[in-house]
Amino acid sequence: MRVRISYGVEIEDVPSKVQDLLWDSIESLEKSISGLKKVCEDLDDPEKNASRILESVDDARQSLSKIDLTISDCQSIVGGLANYYNGEEDVPDRRSTMDTSGDTANQAQSEE
Repeated sequence: MRVRISYGVEIEDVPSKVQDLLWDSIESLEKSISGLKKVCEDLDDPEKNASRILESVDDARQSLSKIDLTISDCQSIVGGLANYYNGEEDVPDRRSTMDTSGDTANQAQSEE
């Protein structure tokens, strides 16, 4: 289950926090690439390696999905930072209620 956490940091610390998130994403991407390279090798004998291939491909897909969500969060944070740098000093204390990781149309209906 994916949850949102938030905490306050000084504005000058925001870039380094985003860097940390992006470096974690890069590390995860490298692991996914390594796993997919192994899948390519395993495909030389797919009959013997079928279950491992399926598991590895699913692991890569799930990892890429998580990476995408993290990068989306970074984009949102950098967007807020850009707004701040452009003179919009009244940056909201709270994150937008839009969650791109799910179907917000159904969520909005269930909240009514």
